Amino acid sequence: MYKKNGNAFYINSTYSNYSYVWTYKDDGIEIRELVEGKVQGRRTCKGKRLKQYDEKALADAENELEERCPCELDGDEEGYILQVNGKAYEYSGVSSIDCMKENVYDSEFLNDFVYVMQCLIQKD
Repeated sequence: MYKKNGNAFYINSTYSNYSYVWTYKDDGIEIRELVEGKVQGRRTCKGKRLKQYDEKALADAENELEERCPCELDGDEEGYILQVNGKAYEYSGVSSIDCMKENVYDSEFLNDFVYVMQCLIQKD
């Protein structure tokens, strides 16, 4: 996903055996559900495109997330890798998915992240 589209995101929970990975493409968001590391489902989510963010905007988003949803050692894991100015920019954190979904953020990047999380729980 990352090599093809220049971005890849993931979330998983310590309380389940599944996780989600997704990538922004030109025509929408491609989502894959993994169970025990194997792809079990694929779908798309329409309506959003990944904007170009600089390193400062991403660092500000990470700080805001850590302020609003502090690290939980037994929490859910979220992360991403993006192309920023021709370099790979990576983040991995441990926060509560429920906490993340309950907030509206100053960061447009985090609000877009939560938008995809809402797509994950929608039934097609």
